[in-house]
This record gives sequence, structure tokens and C-alpha cells, in this order.
Amino acid sequence: MELRFSAFVATLLVLLACQLTQSLVVRDLGGTEWKAHNANKSIHVTSRVPGSIYTDLRTAGVLNKGHIFDNYNDLEYRWVAYDNWTFTREFDADEEIMLKKTIRLTAHGLDTIGTVTLNGHHLGDVDNMFVRYDWPVKSLLKPKGNVLEVAFESATHYGKRKYDQSVKENYPIPPACPPSYQHGECHINYLRKMQSSFSWDWGPAFPTQGIWRPITLEAFDDLVLRTVSVSTIAKPANHWTLNTTVWLEGIPSSHISGKSDRLTLHLNGTVIAEKKDLAIHFNPQGEAHINLLTEVPTTMNIKTWWPNGLGDQPLYELKATVVSGGGETVVKSQKIGFRTIELSQEELKAAKAGHNIINAYYFKVNGVPFFSKGANWIPAHVLYEAITDQYLYELLLASKQANMNMIRVWGGGFYETDRFYEIADQLGLLIFQDMMFASSMYPADDRFLASVTTEVRQQVRRLQHHPSVAIWAGNNENENNIAGPYWQEIKLHWDRYKQDYVKLTINVTMETILHEDNSRPFVSSCPSNGVADKRKGYIAHQDKRAGDMHWYIGGGDAFDWHHYPSAKFVSEYGFQSLSSMAVLEKYIDRNELKWPFTKAIDHRQHKSSSVPLINMIKEQFHMPKAGHSARELADFIYLNQVFQAMAMKTESEFYRRNRKLADNGEGFTMGALYWQLNEIWPSFSWSSLEVGGKWKLLHYYVRAFFDNTLVTAYEEGEHLKVVLVRDDHHPEKAHFTVTIDVFQWNSTTNKPLHSEQVNTTAEPFSVTAVHETATADLLKKAGCPERSQCLLTVRASGSIQGARVERTNFHLLGRMKNAVGLQKAKVEVVGVGEPVTSSDGQFKSYRVDLKTDHIAAFVVLDLAPEAADTAAGVFSDNGFMMTSTGSAAVTSVDFVASASNSEQSSSSTTTITSPTSFSGSGGGVDQANQTSVNKPSSKPKKTKKKSKQTAMVLKSQQQRQQPTEDSQVSSSATFSTAFNAAASAAPAADGNNNINKNLAPKASTAKPPPLPRPPADKTTPIVVNNNNNDSNNTAEHSESTKNEYLP
Repeated sequence: MELRFSAFVATLLVLLACQLTQSLVVRDLGGTEWKAHNANKSIHVTSRVPGSIYTDLRTAGVLNKGHIFDNYNDLEYRWVAYDNWTFTREFDADEEIMLKKTIRLTAHGLDTIGTVTLNGHHLGDVDNMFVRYDWPVKSLLKPKGNVLEVAFESATHYGKRKYDQSVKENYPIPPACPPSYQHGECHINYLRKMQSSFSWDWGPAFPTQGIWRPITLEAFDDLVLRTVSVSTIAKPANHWTLNTTVWLEGIPSSHISGKSDRLTLHLNGTVIAEKKDLAIHFNPQGEAHINLLTEVPTTMNIKTWWPNGLGDQPLYELKATVVSGGGETVVKSQKIGFRTIELSQEELKAAKAGHNIINAYYFKVNGVPFFSKGANWIPAHVLYEAITDQYLYELLLASKQANMNMIRVWGGGFYETDRFYEIADQLGLLIFQDMMFASSMYPADDRFLASVTTEVRQQVRRLQHHPSVAIWAGNNENENNIAGPYWQEIKLHWDRYKQDYVKLTINVTMETILHEDNSRPFVSSCPSNGVADKRKGYIAHQDKRAGDMHWYIGGGDAFDWHHYPSAKFVSEYGFQSLSSMAVLEKYIDRNELKWPFTKAIDHRQHKSSSVPLINMIKEQFHMPKAGHSARELADFIYLNQVFQAMAMKTESEFYRRNRKLADNGEGFTMGALYWQLNEIWPSFSWSSLEVGGKWKLLHYYVRAFFDNTLVTAYEEGEHLKVVLVRDDHHPEKAHFTVTIDVFQWNSTTNKPLHSEQVNTTAEPFSVTAVHETATADLLKKAGCPERSQCLLTVRASGSIQGARVERTNFHLLGRMKNAVGLQKAKVEVVGVGEPVTSSDGQFKSYRVDLKTDHIAAFVVLDLAPEAADTAAGVFSDNGFMMTSTGSAAVTSVDFVASASNSEQSSSSTTTITSPTSFSGSGGGVDQANQTSVNKPSSKPKKTKKKSKQTAMVLKSQQQRQQPTEDSQVSSSATFSTAFNAAASAAPAADGNNNINKNLAPKASTAKPPPLPRPPADKTTPIVVNNNNNDSNNTAEHSESTKNEYLP
């Protein structure tokens, strides 16, 4: 018996060993074993794969003029792009690999034009950095000393050659080159390569070459399980069906069948489906698929996935296992979310629309409509290998913290990494996904279209399972540009250019996407007319009555909301600002950091001029005097970032409240995605986050104007209006008291001139008109002699779901440069509280108490440059108005130490204990016009000996008694604070750490629970409340709410 048992065990081990050896074997060929050389072999360096030649040359010291972003290095290092670079490595093939029936070399990303050889044998040519290539290599491999070579051609030379050929054929593809002030390269549209790598209006040209994604050997006997597509289909009573497609690869035109073949699906470890006796037929391209329609057991009690601000983001592990008749086992696991997504574009009826067809344009998740709030994403770095998972997490976490629910991945970059979309899934950020075509016409020859077909098919299959991916868009702005036409060359071959655009965008891109994925919407372009595009031949100008719009202004009063379009959905809008001094000082020589701008600063402006921007700032503020120093440049940056934040506040608040459909078919705005979230290098850009992830002032304002509850005041004609926006879907009405205060700029009494209160009721997901009054009457009641002497603030106080909600806002009654009575405020720090640890233990917050003797406008808190690297974090508010004045009035702001605060050597965050000393620093004008920060009378607390020292900078907007062209900005003053180390861990990779609760004002509402299921017909009305209550100085309740239900 014992012998028989031993024999059985031995047989079982042999069988298990056979099964293991018959599974897919992957060998990563990345690392630093690669060598790179240029065309004439005068340069030889070690190369890291994945990566690019720029990093290799920097590491080897060949590029020895500093960081690629330093000074003019985008030009100084351009020679790299003009050379051809070849990458080689030797490797051995072990026995486990060699015993497999099929061995393939798989390159997941090659940038871009090149030839691949193995042991001197030509494997193939490559011309698309977004395509995965693979070649059979079993017959070419040897156990020892294999030589793999990837030889790239200069992308700039290739583009020029293709362009010259098209000119000879009298059919050039516009645009030929970027504007000269972008210092870029030409003909990027002839290549399937990151379009912005040849420059853009916010970024430099670094036309990379390299193996930018993993390159591997894949060895198998029967098949490879490459991807799993899945659609979640909602049924009544929280029943769900999974439509799953398993995509397999094998030997072209081969066949696998056997009684032991089977596919098994696990959901969170539970078997939910099994299919046996598979008949797998590989097509001539070596592809096959298996489809399963599976009812998810109701006992699993599936929780639905929601965008940020609407509910939670539960994720489930879906594991597909395929066992072939030969015993080969392949497995693919991925996280999925159960949700439905749709783009509602129903026809709307407008009284004065005439014969025009009006269409809505808004998203629904799980049948529930919502307002899309977010930003546009560009590549996080011009060199892809410099982007870490941690940096992606921090940028996307900042989006969640700013109350966004949608990010548009712009079409001039690249399809982001798997980790990017996993983070978006975890944080509840929906992705508006462009295909990688931007602001250009493109070739439409058979070879180009075949390459695009492969690209789109592979990328859609890779990304399709992510619940965060909300929509596919064919390109960025191509439709609107050809409809213009933006490029005059189009007129020479108008019909052919239109035909080629439709061929690429509709016949290839759209048809491929819809074949691969019909579970989410597709639009032909961003912007587009949406469903109206088809009846317009897919070439149409953007329209306020249908689809989405991109909108920018280049002059005038940016603080006037009338400049902005009453559109259905605005997917790009923004204003430029220059990076902070703390960032610029890292990359630009100090003697170049001056105002007026030096050549080095102008080099970072990739628009034709900074004059339009400067003129718009001049509309609002006095500019710094021309002192030709860093002090004045710091003042300009301060004013620039205040201007950007205020202009975006004006525009975004208009979109948030513009929910009503106008008689002419305009209005009913249901989305605002500003340009742009992140910055690719220190420069003029439209971003709210700087290089490295630091929040500009704009990002603080974004957090306020994208909050689910927004109170806003604005003027229309002679009237002041106050509106309350409520974006949550909690089922009950919410009661609010809205307070309107009028302050005088020179006030020192801590009391408004006049105060009015209105009681109102807000429906779920509604816009409520709270109050309307003649502005002149309000100011007369307040005793304000003229608009320029006063400031208006609004505050909404109430509760939702039992949680206290308080939101504040302000409204300028005139341009700041004309403000009368604004004094030189003396801002003091009167206390720094003990650290408070977040509930998850990941963050520490510190309360900073401030006081001022006069109203202080646009008070900006910042960490001094010397502290920024070791004390990173964000404030609960910034760029705020300090209207509480006097010794007894305290304004409190929290500083939250973020994960990036932790040092590599020790998991420590910073702890503010107390101010210890003060010294003037930073930019500004003369001492007589600076904001002072005085030391508290109490003695500072002692700190540990090894505490880190840093400083916080306070700035505020100042107005001289007599307006001049001198700066309105005070010199910034600093107060030093001691930071003690305290244990802390980095955010967990699952992204569930939400620090919104740490950052929000003390009276903010708690995170809402998951939404109830929508009614069976899935029709949730979008509500606009008109609650115009006349009121006097006393709190007076007048509830006459009118609800207008829109489609």
C-alpha cells in the first residue's frame, strides 16, 4: 500500500511538472544589458530598456549641459533626434524556452521607425509606437549568444522624406510644421508617434527613439491568453450579466480541440462560468476568441461602481483560465467594476430654435445623469521612462481631491499605461479617451490605415475592461479644423481631404472600435456635434446646440461670464499661467528670471506672444514695475496665477449653473473639462498642477468650483443673482440659509456694511435660483458709495443627509486695479495647531490660524522653496479673501502633509509645531508696500533636535491709495516653522485613501453613501430650481420654489 501511494505521488508530481512546463513562459529582455550607438558609431552608451535614447545619453554624460529642461536644452539636445540610433543586446535562451513548440519575440512598444533583426535575420520593420509587434523566432534562436538588434531611423528625417514624397504627388498632408515660436519639428502627422513629441503650444520638442515598452520572449505550445474584454449588463433588482470575450493567440490558421479543453471564469474567487469542449480556430493572423454570456449569482450581492462624488468604487477580480487539450494552462486576471455608461443625446425642444435640431450631451452612469467635472490630461513627462506609477497616482489623486469625476486623455500624447487606468478605476475618475490623432490631417493610404486598424484594435482590447473608460473619441479637433478650414491648403483638394478624413476616422477608427466594444459611446472627434455629426457628413463646426465645444479667449475682460459659450458640454477651456518661481529656479539660470521677461522666459512661451495674456492681466491688476529683477517676476507670477484662477472661476461657475435650456437651443450645459490638468515642463501653460505635482492657485479654486455643492453670485444686466448648485443625488430636499454680505475694502470692524439672509430649499441634482436684486439697490442699502469700494461675499449653510454643509464664495464688484480703500494689510500667524492624523493613518493635518487688521485680498499660502522638497502638501484653502479683521477675528486654514512628504530613507512626514522666527524673502516691491507677518506673542514650542526647518510664505493682493503702474503685490514675507518627523506610510496602491475629508472646510459634508438604484425606466429628471426670494436684513423664509424638469 505504501509503495502504491508513493508511486501515485511520484506520478502526480510528474503530471504537475508537465502542466507547469506546458504553460506560457515569458522572459523579459529589458534591463541595462542593452547597448546603443549612433549612425556613424562615434557614440556608444549603455541603454536601459524600457526607455529612450535621451535618458541613456544623459546617464552616460554625453548630454552634459544639465537636465533636459534646463535653459535652452530642448534646442541644445536636438541633435539627438537628427541621428539614427541602434539598440543591441545579447541573451541566452534557456532550456525551458527552447523546449516550447512556439517562441515569439514580442515588442510591446517601439518608438517609432525601425528594423528588428535577430542573429542577423530580418524579423520585420516597425512604424507605429502604439502597436504591439511579435515575430516567430524559434528557428532563429540558439541556446547561447543570441544577438537582438533594433535599429531606428530619425523620426524627423522620416517625416521629411514622407512629406517630400507627398509634395511630389501634389497632395501634402497639412499642417507641414508647427509655428516657429514653438521651436519644434515638422511633419509629425506622417508618423504614428506621440504627436506632441515634436512640440506643442505648451511643450518642447524631444523626438525620442527607443524601446519604450517591455520587450519579451514568449514561449508556448498551444496558445497565449492576451486580453479579456468584458461588458457589465444591468438587469432589474441588482441582477448583472457579464458579456466576456477571451482573446487568444496561437499558431496562424491552426486548430485546437479536445474534450479536456475548457474555459473557467472566477469572480472574486467564485466560479461563475465554465465552458468545455472548446473548438479554437486561429485565423491567418493567429487570433481566436471565446465568448461567454454569464448571469452573476445574486448571492454575490454585487455593488455598483460610481464616479467620484456619486458613490463608491468597488472592484472585483475577474480571472479567466483556459486549459488546452494538451494540458497547457493560461490565466488572465483583471479588476472590473459593475456599472453602465451612456452618453445621452436626446432631441430637445426649444421655443425659438426654428428648423435646427437641438441635442443634449451628457453622461449617465447606472442610469443616473451627472455633471461631468474635470480636466484634460497630457503626458506626465516628455520622456515616457521618467513617469513613475507614484507620480501618476499623485496627479490623479489631486484630481479626485479637487472634486473631479472625469479626465480626458488628450489625443496628442499616448495611450496611457495599464497602471494609469487602474488608478482611475480606484479613484472614480471616468476617462474621456481620445484616439491618438491631434490637430492634423493624416495619410489615408492602405499601409497607414492597416497600421491604424491594428493600433485601435489592440488598444481598445487592452483598455476595454476598465470601468473608468467612459467614451472613445476619434481624435482631437481634427473635425473642427477641417470644417474651418483651419489649414488653407485643404481648399486645394477639398473633396479628397474630406474623403480621407472620413476614411480614417469613420471607416477605420470608428468601425474598428464599435466592432471591438459596443458597451460605451463613440464620438468622431473632440469637439464634435455628437449624433448630429452623421447627418452633417462627420465634418462640422462646433455648435452650442449639440455636442461639445473647445473655447478660449485671447483678450478682453476674462472675469465677465458673458464671454463664455452657453454650450451643451465644454471639453476644453482655459487660461495660461507661468510656473512658480520655485519650479523655474530649478531649470532656468537665476540671472534670466526677471520682469519684464528675458529671452529665456520668452523661450518657454509657445504662443506667438505673451502680450495678450499680459493685457488680460492688466485689465484687472496693476502690473509689477519694470525692475528687471526676480522680485518683480515673482510678483508677475503671483498676479498671473491669481488671474488664471479668477478667470477659470468665472467661466466654470457659469457652466455649473447654466443648466437651463434657452429658447434658442443654447444652454443646458452638463460638462466642463478644463485645459489642462498637468504640466509637461516648466513654462507658460494652462495647467492647474505644475511639474512635480505642486498645486497652482487654480487647483485650489477648482476644488471649490467643482464641489458638489456650490453657491455663486453673478451679475446679469443691472441685477445681482445668487444661485445654489447641488450635484448630489441624495433623495431628499436640502434646506439652506444663504447669507449675502457687503464689505468695504477699508473695513477694520470685522462686520459687513450690510447683510441679508435668504432661506431656500434645493432639490437633489439641481440649480436653484436663490435670490435676485438690483445691484444698485443692494449697494445703496449697504451704504456703499460706489462699486469700487466694496466686495460681496455669499455663504450657504445647511445639511444634506444629516451632514452639515457650509460653502462660501465671493464676487468682485469691479476690477481690482480700481478698488478704492484697499489697505496694506498686516497678516499675522497667531497659532499652529497640533497635528491631526487622518482616519486611515496616511496623512497629518495642521491648523494654521491667521488674523489681519484690514481686509486682505487673494491671500496665498505657500512653502518656501527651500522647504518644498521635504514638506510637500496642500492647504485646505488658498487665494482666499480675509474679510474677518481685527485682533479677535481668526481665519483658520489646514495644511495637509501628503504622501510625497515621506522621504525615501524614512517613512516620515512633517509636523508643524510652532513658528520660531521670521525673515523677509521672495519677490515684491518696496518695503513700504509689503505684507508683514508678525511673530505671535506666545513663545514657540521646543522641537526635537533633528527637526527639519522650513518656511511658509504668505502673499496678499494690495492696493495703494492712488493707483499707479507700480505692483499691487506685496513683498512676500516668511515665517519659519519647525517640522518634526512622524511615522507615516505612503498611500496604498488601491487608491482608497481619500483625503478630501482632511482638506475640506470643517463644515463640509461627509462622503455620500452609494446611490440607490435608479427607477426601472432609468429617467432621472435634471432639476433647475428658481427660488427668487426678496429679502431684507433679517432672516426671512419665503419658499416659492419652481422646478423646471429638463430631459
